[in-house]
Amino acid sequence: MEINDADNDADIDMEIELTGVTLADLDGQDFLSSAPIISEVSGTEVVTLTSSRDDIVVGDTGDDVITLVGAGEFGDRVDLLGGNDTLILDDGGNTVNVTGVEVLTGGIGIDDVTL
Repeated sequence: MEINDADNDADIDMEIELTGVTLADLDGQDFLSSAPIISEVSGTEVVTLTSSRDDIVVGDTGDDVITLVGAGEFGDRVDLLGGNDTLILDDGGNTVNVTGVEVLTGGIGIDDVTL
């Protein structure tokens, strides 16, 4: 399939029908409950992280001040892109990959932050 949208303003919805696939073929996996949760943020916002899911927080090109609520876990990522950005971690231990952040504030507990 080829899509040509010079204005980058088209919304495309696609549905794919699987035939001959059974739950046994999927090993009983629930793909929707394991899909990452993507939060697009801008300005000053609070983002609640979801336990046992990969949270992906994406900022914009402006200055962002983002406060995370809930423990950051392995697989969680924050990229606040451009601007002069601040990320505030929740209390307790956090494990998170961070890019595009100029000021990082940890809470109480040991944080494992990959820059």
